[in-house]
Amino acid sequence: MPIKFIQLQACALEATINSSATAFDAAGFLLNDGTTKVATTDIGDVCYATLEPRTEREELISFTIDSVTDAGVATLTVVRGLSQISPYGSGGASFSHQAGTNLVISNNPGLFDKLTAKANDETVTGAWSFPETPSTGNNPVTKTYFEAQAVKLTGDQTVAGEKTFSGVVNVEDAIEDTEPVTKGQFDTASVKLTGDQTVAGEKTFSTSPKVPDATAADEPFTKGQHDADAAASSAVASPSVRGSAKLDTAADTPADPEVLTATADRVAALAGGGTAGTPDADNQFMTEEMADVEIAGFGDSSDGDVVISGTVTLTENMQYQNLTVTGTLITDGYTIKVRDTIDGAGTIKHSVPTNGGDASLAGSGDNVNYGGGGGGSGASGGWVIIYATNWAGTFTIESVGGNGGAGSYGTIDGGSGGIPTGGTAAAERGAGIYKGTAGKVGANGVNLNNNGQDGNDGDDASPSLSSAGSAGGDGGNGDNYGGGDKGAGGARTLPTISPLEHKFLLSGFFSLNADGELKNLNKIPGAGSGAGGASDHNDNVYYSGAGGGGGGAGANGGDALVVYKKKTWTGTSTLTGGTGGSSGAAGTNGTAGEVGEDGSDGTLNEVNYNTLM
Repeated sequence: MPIKFIQLQACALEATINSSATAFDAAGFLLNDGTTKVATTDIGDVCYATLEPRTEREELISFTIDSVTDAGVATLTVVRGLSQISPYGSGGASFSHQAGTNLVISNNPGLFDKLTAKANDETVTGAWSFPETPSTGNNPVTKTYFEAQAVKLTGDQTVAGEKTFSGVVNVEDAIEDTEPVTKGQFDTASVKLTGDQTVAGEKTFSTSPKVPDATAADEPFTKGQHDADAAASSAVASPSVRGSAKLDTAADTPADPEVLTATADRVAALAGGGTAGTPDADNQFMTEEMADVEIAGFGDSSDGDVVISGTVTLTENMQYQNLTVTGTLITDGYTIKVRDTIDGAGTIKHSVPTNGGDASLAGSGDNVNYGGGGGGSGASGGWVIIYATNWAGTFTIESVGGNGGAGSYGTIDGGSGGIPTGGTAAAERGAGIYKGTAGKVGANGVNLNNNGQDGNDGDDASPSLSSAGSAGGDGGNGDNYGGGDKGAGGARTLPTISPLEHKFLLSGFFSLNADGELKNLNKIPGAGSGAGGASDHNDNVYYSGAGGGGGGAGANGGDALVVYKKKTWTGTSTLTGGTGGSSGAAGTNGTAGEVGEDGSDGTLNEVNYNTLM
């Protein structure tokens, strides 16, 4: 709390006060120039004064200033009867005082109690500033100086100079090359001069190591032992066949080897280059690249090499060796795995979009009000799933959301057509596990003084990597009745652990929750349908008001996943959401329904297998 000091001429009470008054006015709160008022900020948090000083009715007080007039009359809030001895709070004498009584701003004991004394133990609550660099050993140091000079318990620091420790220094096991190792690390990782140890890994010596002559079967020969054994053994005829040899499992002696001719595939496989090295009856070796394909889950190539030139719809998951698409390949919710290369300039699409139906229209001629029906919502696109070692070509990846149906108009002259019915729901898309989510039926219309019916909410998806579904349109209002509420888009819950950075993605498109539960990510949130319009028919005044139906929501575009080891593909993806259905127009005195929302566009997820964890 700030303390300030002020000196004034003697002030005087404006009116008589009793011994318990804690608010009163006093004159004289002007500086010596006679015009400058003492401000509330001039006295700090509190000011000390004496009433009737040097008399038998002397009273110590403290006060704050509420306000000061131009004439110097201050309104004070006062603490009365302060003690003359420590701790200087309440407990002193308090008297009544007459108007005109002197009030002197004074150095009461309470003021001195706010100051520090060298001989006392003190608690300092304010902030004291010291020079940043101390000049002698007993000077206090600032936080800035301390942090720049001291070695702290936490955080990274660079320590300069030579430090000598009288005790043991404990450190964590070293991780970086520049960190000190612990004795435990040294004992575990180093080859020592004495004792039995097991040495792992390949060690390259700049000079040949010296070992004693072998006495056990698992000990290394010295050159001297080898030369002596070679001279003593009988010679074996040199074989005339060149190539890589392996021992025949049926051989009884090393003199009966099986010889493998060094074919081009075997040489390429052993050299680790190219794509050669696929195991077969004539080649028992495999390149590292082909081993990765075996492990990674890019299929077993059981469906061979295929060229799609027309329109083909899948009926099961496929595992190609090579796939070229120049026409249209409809996955219909099934996965495509290509062990080698997928290419071409055609189209790989999930399915043909299905749209929500339009609400029906009422007939005319019976002088009856009808609220319009809501449009049905479209079906979402589904996931297009492709695993390919080499992703090439310029083909298009497509999964488009279906459009929402239109709401029908409100009519004040309904007839034989009857009450409008809501638009039909778009059918679910696909036969495989990766289906497009079906739409929802639109709300029916109403007649004769009714609120409009609510639209139907789209299906939720949990877990899902797709966007939330879109909502249909609200129904229009009549004069006195309200239109129905739109069907909400389906919600989605993101997976606890996404597979898109992990190699378990190759085992299937699912998420692994924190509790270890597997959840398939084949769902896409659905779209909501349009609501119905309201109908008024007050006192047989059939033209009093009819609301139009809301449009059905356009469905989300599908998503796509391509997992690859090498990519040269330069094609495009078409994953657009469907268009929301139009709203029904209003009948006389009613309001139109709302247009359904457009579906969200899907996402092409490209995953390089080589970067997965």
